[in-house]
Amino acid sequence: MTEEPRLSPSGQVVPQISRQVADRAAISLQSALEAMDASRRSKVERRAKDVPTRYRMGYLRAACGLASPRQAIKSQCLECVGWVRREVALCTAPACPLYAYRPFVEATP
Repeated sequence: MTEEPRLSPSGQVVPQISRQVADRAAISLQSALEAMDASRRSKVERRAKDVPTRYRMGYLRAACGLASPRQAIKSQCLECVGWVRREVALCTAPACPLYAYRPFVEATP
């Protein structure tokens, strides 16, 4: 018997990753954390505890330098607005260096 695919709120199929891929990613992240300076590592781990579970892996990947620039910008923007995705599109800081690159913005016609 196969599992039903997970659907996003918009009705799209959410891709699933294999357990092996997830385990390799976790090992890579753990190695990157261990390679960090002890002072920085403790600050990153302390901050990660306040990150909502949904965004924690992205935050850690960005903090460890394992994320793409796009993923790092997404993490920074989310953190800036209190981890509320909708607020990123409503950003009121046009002087921010990341303003032009922020995610979740509707394209204008």
